[in-house]
Amino acid sequence: MITSLTILSSIAIIVTAIIAFAEYLAGKARHENTLAIARLDKQEEDFIKWFYDYLHMSQILMRVTIQLNMDRLEQIHFEDATDSGSQRRVVRINENTLSRDRYTADLTYQMMILNLIIDERKSYFKRAKARIRENHETLIQDINDFSKEIHTTYDERMKDETADFRAIMTDARTLARKTVQEIERSNHEMGDQVKEDLLALEDEIESHFRRKK
Repeated sequence: MITSLTILSSIAIIVTAIIAFAEYLAGKARHENTLAIARLDKQEEDFIKWFYDYLHMSQILMRVTIQLNMDRLEQIHFEDATDSGSQRRVVRINENTLSRDRYTADLTYQMMILNLIIDERKSYFKRAKARIRENHETLIQDINDFSKEIHTTYDERMKDETADFRAIMTDARTLARKTVQEIERSNHEMGDQVKEDLLALEDEIESHFRRKK
């Protein structure tokens, strides 16, 4: 009798221990799942903030660079003028030069911290990261090409004594629009890839929520 009770008691203890261990494992799994969701949420949040900052900086850099070159081109024509319009243009040139240099530096730094934002060990933004780098290269190349074209072809045309100011400025604005269109095309391609990667990450987060149920 004692032996039977002892055996039953031992079995009960073992069963209780097994149940407790199973509950521990289940609790641990739920905890790890919760942590995984938190990590993914933070990765998504950090990336979105980084991306909007990048877009903001790149748009400003594009605008101030184009405006700076257009103002410089106009100033060649009005270099001897002393009216208020010319003075305002000179002030704007100085301000945009500072803005261009500052946002170029800010954008360079923003690209440096991209590696910190996207965890290479398990990244859900690898394709977006590659597209962003291509976009950054396109942006810099396009605004540099625009600046170079203005400084070479258009500056020389404007310095000609028989230069048609209106025609030159019209051509320069056409070049500026083409530059903006090329950058915006790259932006749309980048945006599509970012959206696709964000949806993939949200699907992963949703799968973790289903595991919690």
